[in-house]
Amino acid sequence: MPPKKPVYKSPFQHPYFPDFPGDGVGMTARCKEEWAIVEISTTIRLKPEWWTKYKDQVILEKWRKELQEQSEEATPAVIDYVFQELEWYEKLKNESGDLFQPMCHESIFASLDGIQVIEDDLKSLFRREAFKLLEEGVSEGKKDWHPNSNNQVLDLVHPSLYPLQYGLTPVLQSDGSTKPAPFDKDLIKSVKPQVENFGVSERFQWLPSIFKVNKSGEHLITIESYINNLHPVRCRSLYQPIGDIFARCVPGINSCLSRAVSTEYVRIDVPYGEDETYDEEFLKEIRKYTGGDDEAEDGRDPWDIYEEIWDTREDHIKPLEFSYTAPPETKKFDITDFNDLRVITKLANIVLTPESPEYPGGSWHVEGTINEDIVATVLYYYDSENITESNLSFRMAFNEPQYEQGDDVFCRVRYGLENEQNLTHRLGSVEAKENRVTIFPNVFQHHVDAFKLSDPSKPGHRKILCFFIVDPYNEQVVATDKVPPQQHDLWVDSLKGDGYLTKFPVELFNKITDLVDWPITLEKAKKVREELIGERSETHATADGNYDYEDLTPFTREFSLCEH
Repeated sequence: MPPKKPVYKSPFQHPYFPDFPGDGVGMTARCKEEWAIVEISTTIRLKPEWWTKYKDQVILEKWRKELQEQSEEATPAVIDYVFQELEWYEKLKNESGDLFQPMCHESIFASLDGIQVIEDDLKSLFRREAFKLLEEGVSEGKKDWHPNSNNQVLDLVHPSLYPLQYGLTPVLQSDGSTKPAPFDKDLIKSVKPQVENFGVSERFQWLPSIFKVNKSGEHLITIESYINNLHPVRCRSLYQPIGDIFARCVPGINSCLSRAVSTEYVRIDVPYGEDETYDEEFLKEIRKYTGGDDEAEDGRDPWDIYEEIWDTREDHIKPLEFSYTAPPETKKFDITDFNDLRVITKLANIVLTPESPEYPGGSWHVEGTINEDIVATVLYYYDSENITESNLSFRMAFNEPQYEQGDDVFCRVRYGLENEQNLTHRLGSVEAKENRVTIFPNVFQHHVDAFKLSDPSKPGHRKILCFFIVDPYNEQVVATDKVPPQQHDLWVDSLKGDGYLTKFPVELFNKITDLVDWPITLEKAKKVREELIGERSETHATADGNYDYEDLTPFTREFSLCEH
């Protein structure tokens, strides 16, 4: 009997699949016409109240004329498709409670302009407490600048500090004892199909907190275990505001994840093969010289004539026929159907000064590894001052398209693909403006674009609160309800509350607490963080300019035209 196929509980995709994935893994290559539809639609949906304007035929015809004047890709068929699809995009907006709308991809959502998902009172409370507890009075020497950020990215709460370390970090057992966290690669990879080794960390896991869902309670979300690197006592006043902010984002999270669990939306099915691609006149002519005759009537080699005709095939590609028929089905997903969510929290500021006035932008990345199994990211931009427009850009990796062997013209004309071209497509960007909430599935790479000070004579900043949502179907990810706080200073604070220990002289007390190997000092934790960051950096080419095959991620693969 053939071995049984594994059954996966989770419907979510992941970004850690191999170079040549099997069925159901990875994203489909899109033709140039489809990308034109997506790009034009995104542009229209950035217009104020587009959901009203698209129903006005006068405005539609004005848009049609403008589009045709601006772009050769805006063919009548493309524009018709865009206009007819807008009703579906409006439905997605409505289903979020008119709070969020799809952006440069139908699964990337952002709060609407003019809509404050996080109301002023909650925003003010959170911003005030975050500044008071995490920023105010912190000396320059104690600020935690992110490694290699040129002192521009200030980490207030970051999961790479004090992560779970396999074989070292104590994990609470059912009998109340603790054991070092075990590492089982096969078990970690088993949560999703076709997880490649590059997506697995053998040393680290970020630690999520337990976000409790209370549908009938005063607060929809309460945080039931400590947020890693956010003091559970000293910073307790921040916990419920963070939970409330997450709760306000739930409509957008559900919209994002509903699209993420739905069947992939491919607008245009691209036929391939000579009969489907080239016109009859061309095929009739070229097939005169494929019968194997020794020579043509004029004495020439038939193969030479065949190649001459074949080289003209770009002039004989049939137009791609397509039209909008019906919207895709969206499977409903509600994250509050799960009682306990595992969520990783991060707070970070980008800080610019007259001496350091420009932020160069971040690197392309997905969040975490399969160890964390993050399915979506939520970004809340709660404070911006004196900076130019800032954007978050996205790109998608896709599988090789189907094509006839050696037909480079088909690949170039239909898909815009050249041999050895990277199999990624830039989706677009979302402006990172104050009050905006942006939510996206963890299958796209993203990075922060460059920006600078508006007034170079004054300092400026951009502050964000991030949530990384662990796949709610995955119960293997260890959370802080099972791991005692690892911070040495937190442990020392707890000891100071013990009346007996406070009788020791301060010098003796410090000597005693400095002798322990665990909990971990900040100095040691920062060394571990550097190792974690190094492990998770994007794969680099070897000395000869090539990639190790096993390290090829979906975002480093190149199109290899099959010519034989």
